[in-house]
Amino acid sequence: MNKNVRLFSIKYPKLTPKGEQNFIGYVIQNFDDFKSNCNDETKDTYIGRYNDDIFPIINIALTMDKFDEELIQKYLNVIQNKTGSSDDSMRKNYSHLFTDAINHYYKRNEKESINPLWGTSLQFYASNNTNNLNDALSKIPKSLSIDQNIKAYDYLYTNPCEEGEKIGLAIMFALPSRENEVVGMTFGSIKQIGDYDAYFMETGYNSTVHGKRVLKSGSKTCNSPRANPLINFLLTFLRKREEYVKKMTNRDNVDDLPIACKKDFITNCTAKEISAAGKAMLKDILGYSKEDYSTISALLEQKDEEYDIDEKTPTAYILRRNIATMYHNLSLDQTEIQYVMGHDMSNAPLDRKFYGSEEFLLNIYKKIQNHPLNKLFGNDSRINEEANISKNINDIKLKVHDHMSLQISTREQNDPLSICIEGQQSCIITENLDMNENDEIVDISKQLLEAYKKEYSKIHNSNNQKKG
Repeated sequence: MNKNVRLFSIKYPKLTPKGEQNFIGYVIQNFDDFKSNCNDETKDTYIGRYNDDIFPIINIALTMDKFDEELIQKYLNVIQNKTGSSDDSMRKNYSHLFTDAINHYYKRNEKESINPLWGTSLQFYASNNTNNLNDALSKIPKSLSIDQNIKAYDYLYTNPCEEGEKIGLAIMFALPSRENEVVGMTFGSIKQIGDYDAYFMETGYNSTVHGKRVLKSGSKTCNSPRANPLINFLLTFLRKREEYVKKMTNRDNVDDLPIACKKDFITNCTAKEISAAGKAMLKDILGYSKEDYSTISALLEQKDEEYDIDEKTPTAYILRRNIATMYHNLSLDQTEIQYVMGHDMSNAPLDRKFYGSEEFLLNIYKKIQNHPLNKLFGNDSRINEEANISKNINDIKLKVHDHMSLQISTREQNDPLSICIEGQQSCIITENLDMNENDEIVDISKQLLEAYKKEYSKIHNSNNQKKG
């Protein structure tokens, strides 16, 4: 160290009580290396912050591998309370004094793959500042690529006997659900739509207290409780999971058991455990970049109202955006997407409760079966298109000379419409086939399927060549 730069204090122990190097010892030994790009004046400032604010609060019994985002955030909170610094000031002046040391430790020991700071907001602010968040967000894809979607399917739906965290991810990949909603789902949450061979998942009716296994009634917002129609590849997978749990528990009925469960099949996973499994999948299986993941972590940390988000974790944020994009591609209209996502429907023409009707759910169910992965892997068992739902208008009593005007419309262009009027009524029926071009819903499911087929073939040809 340059003699003009102040020295680290010698009053703080460099070793744990067991004689292992702790955080203080590692920083003092490697400071010049992980801060080699700083001039002497800057180094002097940083050493002062270590001596005055950081070292006094460090638990000397902890080695470097015990430091994670949660522990660092606790230390930062203590320093912030002491110094009265703003959030932005803490990110600029203190966060990197922890992250640079931790990152150096894992890189030096060739353990970067298990660095607990990977993709955290701390990593984002180590190389960016708050003002760069909007710019970074604009570069992140709105959804997973076709390649990533296929890899996720291969990873998640191969074995219904996997650990509960992975089963929870399988649900989140095909349903717009958050982790705390998934852990509240039981096999009894799978319901039939009327008398049709079509099913939905009760979502948001039960969830967990954040970070715990304790179930509570209801979910995040008043819009969260909803009936989400199931894509058949997910339903098939969950039925196999249900048979496996029946066998392992020696029970004929497991409706009361959690789908995302621990090895005892009784205890539900926590939202945090599913989120961690999601992070591992995005990083190791789908190749999600550290930069993009840490940007999303930083976004979710912001409380500013300019960011219209209601997710707590990057896993939920990424997977929900992915399925929302797929719903849009499958020609779900805005009202349908708002309903299944659990978003505000204040502008909807009818009360939200109406949208739990059989007709509404069945219409969504039929559309989502066009999911390219559903078509690609042969799980498409759509309901009979001839299975009409009839709505009868009863108990309308008219007096002599009274008249009534009814407007009847279909949801999609070219859908059949049958009107049957009984009794001696005089009726005038007019037909209007005009559709505002701006309101037209374009179905691109066929083009999407072809793109998935092409990418699937490329992936598996590549895999076969590697095996060869």
